[in-house]
Amino acid sequence: MSRQLLWLVWGGVLSAPAQAAGAEPLYQLQWSASSLQVQVRSQGCTRPQDLHWQQVKDEQGRWQLTLTRQQADRCRRRPFLLTFAVPWSQLALAGSELAAGARFVVTNPLQQASAYLQASPPSGAATPPR
Repeated sequence: MSRQLLWLVWGGVLSAPAQAAGAEPLYQLQWSASSLQVQVRSQGCTRPQDLHWQQVKDEQGRWQLTLTRQQADRCRRRPFLLTFAVPWSQLALAGSELAAGARFVVTNPLQQASAYLQASPPSGAATPPR
């Protein structure tokens, strides 16, 4: 591959939005009585506020939840896995419906983390408070 073509391809990759729309790949998904916890890829700038839960109730009465990225992470540090939790009270599954055993489906793709991503982030990169 010629050097100019390589730079053109690399420039196209850098200028493409990093999953600014669509379902965000999840590396972990856990739920408890109080919250739904997920793990997403970050390059250092991802904050929980950059991600949004879309909530739709299907014809069977199940909630379909999809986590989307509203703000692309354009930092240049080594990617790592960021874990955060969202309380049920912030989702449509709050209150008596959750206590009654609400059914839900998370539609995001699940990814397996490589050893590169599983390594803890460099010092100073703490998981944000919940």
